[in-house]
Amino acid sequence: MSHQYPFVVDHAKSIKDIHSLALSTGVFHSYMIDGSALPLEENIQLTNDTFDLLRSSFQSKKENIFSIEAEIGHVGTSQKDPSHSTTLEDVSQFITATHVDALAISIGNTHGENDRNTELNIPLLTRIRNHCSIPLVLHGSSGIRPNQIQLAVLNGITKVNVNTFFKNAFTDTICQNYEEKGKRFFKEYKLYHPPIHDTLKAKAIEMIQLLGSIKQADSIFSSQ
Repeated sequence: MSHQYPFVVDHAKSIKDIHSLALSTGVFHSYMIDGSALPLEENIQLTNDTFDLLRSSFQSKKENIFSIEAEIGHVGTSQKDPSHSTTLEDVSQFITATHVDALAISIGNTHGENDRNTELNIPLLTRIRNHCSIPLVLHGSSGIRPNQIQLAVLNGITKVNVNTFFKNAFTDTICQNYEEKGKRFFKEYKLYHPPIHDTLKAKAIEMIQLLGSIKQADSIFSSQ
């Protein structure tokens, strides 16, 4: 995996998704195929089918640069879609049977939460980390206590997804400014652009600091 991939397909659920969301555009190099709701054997098959499709597609374009992230266990979104913890046995079988570059795991995290009260199963994360060498991914970080995110990074998480964290900040800024300025807020570029820009910039800095990524960010921006 590399930070050189600017476009990411997130949570494709099927080969059809890969075709319609990604290969048809030709701009993606990083693919997250999510078969975590399937039985393990079917998840493995979906992941391998994705790899075969991407390898064939990229070779036809005389390229061979793509990465695949998969998910085992299951990171749910609500009581109707509960999370199921990842097991060491599944990790071992999955990595042996596929060509994934990164693996999203379920250790107490849930998609779409807002309150930042969730605690993670750090001992399980540590056992998984000691059991495999590929990068591990944490989805649903927006509802996790900040100190738990830091512990996750210290104990083997390489990539953290932060979508809800930024969506909430964006929405709060829109609502606050609409209350203060009314419809005029949406009609004048000079009114709506600065607060949105400043909010998202502040949140990006906050997340970079939380993840301990200041040096990595400095090295990326200084090379551009």
